[in-house]
Amino acid sequence: LVGTMCIQDIKRADVVRFKDELLKSGQTAANTKKQLIVVNTLLNYAKANALIDTNLASGVSIKVEKKEKPRIAFDAAALNAIFSSPIYQDDDRPDAGAGEAAYWLPLLALFTGARLEELGQLHPSDVLEESYYDAEGSTVSAWVIRIKHSDEDGQGVKNFGSNRRVPVHSELVRLGFLAYALEAKKEGRARIFYELTVDKYGTETSQYSKWFNRYMREKCNVTNKRMTFHSFRHTFKDYCRLAGIDVGDKLTGHVSGSVGDSYGADFYPLHPLVSGIKRYRVLGLDLS
Repeated sequence: LVGTMCIQDIKRADVVRFKDELLKSGQTAANTKKQLIVVNTLLNYAKANALIDTNLASGVSIKVEKKEKPRIAFDAAALNAIFSSPIYQDDDRPDAGAGEAAYWLPLLALFTGARLEELGQLHPSDVLEESYYDAEGSTVSAWVIRIKHSDEDGQGVKNFGSNRRVPVHSELVRLGFLAYALEAKKEGRARIFYELTVDKYGTETSQYSKWFNRYMREKCNVTNKRMTFHSFRHTFKDYCRLAGIDVGDKLTGHVSGSVGDSYGADFYPLHPLVSGIKRYRVLGLDLS
């Protein structure tokens, strides 16, 4: 938008022009602000590594007025429309839906609150049975989904608090998810949802996300644009609050910013997580 130049030649006026040209091109204020943050990060790196003396992008930003949340939770009507669509009613598997990912990813998101990419990059070994102490001190076990950063398995998470375990909800067990995950392990797959198409940036679910939003609008008639795949995460949080589940943030991997979040073991104790998931219910949803 402003031409090609060496990083040492970038002037503050160029950054301002970049901002103005982004807005003229039809970018929203929010997207323009994100692009300016990226430029600022790049020039900070250049300054830290003695390529430039001053970051001339510092302070160039744009005010974004938030009038409403960009995404909202699904209501019961939207959930029932999704889970009575041809994928669930007729065992339809659209090509763009990446095989069984079309069926399982929405269900997993609804009953775990996990981010789409966290689910898409699951390795078969991430579904496992773990032992823990219950409230009486007895040793018991539960099946969990482990969400983690792993260079070896090519997995990433948003922040340290996103490394977590989510107990497998009884509805997922009833519907056959454990059997499906164990079959993936038996077959030696690198991913549970191996049919997902990885984009050029290495993101495993970007194509799936676009397909799901189209499917939701066209096949399920869920037309509210504030409802996207990420709405499952909002829905999970709402039903956690409704059920009085006080470990909702630990299940979803949200961190408060408190230094206390970094204390303790790598993973939160399993007993309160299992107790929370046992209380989790999606009211008004028919999964028959």
